[in-house]
Amino acid sequence: MGKGTRSRNARAGDIIADPAKFSKKNNVDKSKLATRIGVAACTVLLVACLVLWAVTSWVPRILTVARSENYKINGSEMTYFVNTLKNNYINTLSQYGTSYLSTFGIDSNDTSLTGLKSQTCALDSTKSWYDYFVEQAKSQVESMLVLCEAARAEGMKLDDSDKETIDESIKAMKESAEELAKLYASNGYSGYSASYFLTQQYGNGVSESNVRHAMELSALSSKFYDAYQERVKAGITDDELEKYCTDNPASLLTADVYSYTFTAELELAGSEATDEEKSAYESDKAAAKKLAEELAACTDKDSFIAKAQEYIIGTYASDQFDSLYEDAKSDIDEANLPTAEKLSEDKAELLKSVAAKIKGEIEEIQKPAVEKEGTYEKALGEICDDLLEAVQSAYDSVKETSSVKYSDPTAEDATDITKWLFASDRKAGDTTSIASEADKKSTYTAYFVDTAARRDESITKNVGHILFKKDTYGSAEDAKAKAEEILAEYKSGEQTKEAFEALANQYNEDSNIFYENVVKDYMVESFDAWIYDESRKVGDVDIVETTYGAHIMYFVGDGEVAWKSTALSGVFDEKYNEWYEAQKTEVGVSFKDSALKNLG
Repeated sequence: MGKGTRSRNARAGDIIADPAKFSKKNNVDKSKLATRIGVAACTVLLVACLVLWAVTSWVPRILTVARSENYKINGSEMTYFVNTLKNNYINTLSQYGTSYLSTFGIDSNDTSLTGLKSQTCALDSTKSWYDYFVEQAKSQVESMLVLCEAARAEGMKLDDSDKETIDESIKAMKESAEELAKLYASNGYSGYSASYFLTQQYGNGVSESNVRHAMELSALSSKFYDAYQERVKAGITDDELEKYCTDNPASLLTADVYSYTFTAELELAGSEATDEEKSAYESDKAAAKKLAEELAACTDKDSFIAKAQEYIIGTYASDQFDSLYEDAKSDIDEANLPTAEKLSEDKAELLKSVAAKIKGEIEEIQKPAVEKEGTYEKALGEICDDLLEAVQSAYDSVKETSSVKYSDPTAEDATDITKWLFASDRKAGDTTSIASEADKKSTYTAYFVDTAARRDESITKNVGHILFKKDTYGSAEDAKAKAEEILAEYKSGEQTKEAFEALANQYNEDSNIFYENVVKDYMVESFDAWIYDESRKVGDVDIVETTYGAHIMYFVGDGEVAWKSTALSGVFDEKYNEWYEAQKTEVGVSFKDSALKNLG
């Protein structure tokens, strides 16, 4: 207690202790005085609370938590970066269902930064999800500030177009929040303002000016990175590309093979194998090995495929029937079980029909018409469907090659297939069979080399897209409807790449608009199929649906040869990483770790 406070308290004690000093009038004044003292005390308490709130809530938001020589990030802006990263991560996981979040230790009912402080990170059990996202954001912000300093050193600034893009992003952000507020209001939920939803999205205390500053720094860093990448890649020589290919064969080389695997399994009636079961297993292993060796003896790929398919519609189909019937038998009423002779006849007829259907000799398989539960006929009809699906899949898959990435055949842990496939003398047309034997299951695989280890000479594709997430619009149908609306807007205008980019800047829900040098089979199936359609030409636009939502696609054209694109990126990464480490040391980005503990 300070001296002034003690003096005031002493004087008050003197007055209160001497009742003779008070008249009736003084008693009234005493009441008023008490009221004034109470009000003053409440005011002091309120001020104290406000000060405490400011210290614990508002002040940390305006404190600088990250800085370089010419740039700084305050608590609110850091909160924006952490929440943006967190939201993207959780939205990605949520595409598989909110229950999927729990497998990563995230409570879908509370994904706020405060809530994540008590949730253990599944990627690193030594920290919470809050700590994980803060660490990721620190790395992101550090990289951003390093690049911004480099941009400043070169006199690079955001131009009017860059600023317009940011304006449009903020406008879209606000409109989305306003639409959500209206939606809630229309459903009878009052008190949910646009600012509330922005707070839910980006965190308490994050203002429009914070978001703008964060976007400006992010845009400047990206602008410099893109320019730096273009400059460096333009200077990469053929010798550098060749050296990268030599030093990184696993990134550049693949071999294509046809293969088929024969399997033998130990069939157990009890917990331990009998001598009879062991003997049967050894016989099955010998038979599987012989089949693999016979297949590997084929001298060309057509005979290799034909022989494998012959086995698939024969022995494989027969084994599948037996397995399916064994599973279905429990659903058949005992009175309806067929005789062994009847079952054998029906099996032979069904196997014949399945083979004919797969070869295209008949259009449909005639199935039993009876659909009554518990009947043999119903079970046989279901077996027919499952059998055809399994055999057709195996029959088709053997016609496709598998691409195997290069692995060092001389490595201590190299597998048998690696040692054989990537031997220096391997060539197209070579075959082998490789066994993998164990106590209960053994496999014997025949291989035919279609192409030995080589670089991918295919031409990549460049494409743009505007993603409309189904989660944002409520359903896949609504996302597609929005995509159709914006596509119509595009088609009513200039229909140029620039016009497409302008719409993408306004509506795209992916961090990238354009993807360059897309390798075949890299994107999701429907996305990839559209890009690599043989009829595709520059300027084509269309809507493609994926599990994420609806995409307006824009075909930019062909990219680099696949292997060269990989090598260019590899050499650039090496050069960039070396430059970045030196630049990071020179810039010296610093963080106030104590302030990072209370974001949100």
